[in-house]
Amino acid sequence: MQTLSDYLLNRGLSLDPVEVDKAFDPILASPELVKEAAELWETKQPLITMVLQARINAIANLILTKAPPQEVLVLRQALVEIGAIVDDFNRYKGEYGRQSAKAEEKAENQESTL
Repeated sequence: MQTLSDYLLNRGLSLDPVEVDKAFDPILASPELVKEAAELWETKQPLITMVLQARINAIANLILTKAPPQEVLVLRQALVEIGAIVDDFNRYKGEYGRQSAKAEEKAENQESTL
């Protein structure tokens, strides 16, 4: 039987306890990744939203048709976590906007000192 850690690892994801304890977001730690995530959200938001909605629909169907009562709360939490992915993308977009504004202001200040 495959463990949850193995399942995630096979999909390029990690359940490394060291990383989990840090609550570290590698995207926010890298301006290049923030930019890439923000641009991805800007250009592919409808597609990303459709993928997330498909997953929400599958879980909702499971809740309504097959899930025993004791699993419903866990599955509802999964729906909340999927929705939080949209929040993550919006946070990256906002951070990129802040970084861009700061870089622009710095460049303007440098130009005015010349």
